Amino acid sequence: MTSSFVQHKYNVDSLVDKVKNIPEEEWNSFTIRQKKYRVHSNTLTIPIIFNGVSNGRILDSLETYPMYELFKGEISNLESFLNNLIGAEGSIVRAALVALEPNTEIPTHRDLAEHFKYTRRFHLPLVTNDKVYFWIDGKTVNMKVGEVWEINNMLSHSVRNESNEKRIHLIVDWKDNINNIQPPNLSV
Repeated sequence: MTSSFVQHKYNVDSLVDKVKNIPEEEWNSFTIRQKKYRVHSNTLTIPIIFNGVSNGRILDSLETYPMYELFKGEISNLESFLNNLIGAEGSIVRAALVALEPNTEIPTHRDLAEHFKYTRRFHLPLVTNDKVYFWIDGKTVNMKVGEVWEINNMLSHSVRNESNEKRIHLIVDWKDNINNIQPPNLSV
């Protein structure tokens, strides 16, 4: 993959309504990502679904988390949208709500785990504003609510939230169900 961003439109109203009603204690109950990856120490994560990788192949079995029941309809709808967009049958194999705390950043880093060689990463901004900046491969974008952004997270990237409110994205990884191969290059 060489390019960084591809943007599309998507109706996130149902997702936003549900996210705004998540109790604060739910945001603080999962800390593995923040502790394991220092660059994510300023984030809060609510996992929805997760899969693993074994011997270079993405496992078909998915681990669901408590919030899966609340969001399974939206995940299914998004999966259909991505299948139509991409023109292939695939599955969302990872999904998480990720909040970036106010006036913080996710420092520049690359995601190089084996999983990312076989999936395509999408960000859906659910709560954001004009003072949140996503930088990747020399390009800066202010992602808006109602947009879907495909990013190549194996390139250097960072996020800066210069506002006084949390930035919340639904982040999903999509995998082609037929070919367990590296995704194509992204074009801007």
